[in-house]
Amino acid sequence: MRRIVGLSLKPGDGTVKMGASVQLNLFAQTGAATADLIPGTTATWSSSDNRVADVNGQGRLTPRARGSVTITAVYAEKKATGVFTVVD
Repeated sequence: MRRIVGLSLKPGDGTVKMGASVQLNLFAQTGAATADLIPGTTATWSSSDNRVADVNGQGRLTPRARGSVTITAVYAEKKATGVFTVVD
């Protein structure tokens, strides 16, 4: 396995409407211009406020109430975060 130098979420930030959900994907940067998709179940996902939106073990973000939330994914001792705003 190549050494992971960083992680990124796609989408990394954005707006999510109530009633919709968003599949977040985690990518590992392993060198110059390379990004490998990491299966959602191998990362640890968390939400800064589950009352606004939560995220399951596969990286699916589900809005619960209007507001802003930070989603974090951790893999191989690296982390990636994204800020999402839930709107009507």
